[in-house]
Amino acid sequence: MRILHAWEIYTGIEVIQQTLKTTYEQVSEIERAVEGIIQLEDSLKGKGGEAIRAFFQNVHKPFILFHQAFITDYDKILAEIKYLLQSFEPAEEGFIHESFLENDVANGLDRLERRVTSITSEINNA
Repeated sequence: MRILHAWEIYTGIEVIQQTLKTTYEQVSEIERAVEGIIQLEDSLKGKGGEAIRAFFQNVHKPFILFHQAFITDYDKILAEIKYLLQSFEPAEEGFIHESFLENDVANGLDRLERRVTSITSEINNA
């Protein structure tokens, strides 16, 4: 039987959350750049210019907004996992046995998979 150290989970979650924060900031910079292109009405004139601006408005902008929402949702889920772990095993030096993960956590992961699938379907149908 394997044993998982709680501090490894805490550390992993914190690393992922920091990466998400950095990624969100980078995506926000891209959003500002895309918005700048969309606002180039004086420079991008005519049908070609309108097509370029429309492409950025209709393709890039929605994807960026989706990506930002995904990052935010992912971060919230990680925070929830961290909170649940703290309520289950508050000591960072604590241990979690493999049998718990195989039996009890599997049900939670199934619920998470259904939720992610549902959110993905909603986004695809929007």
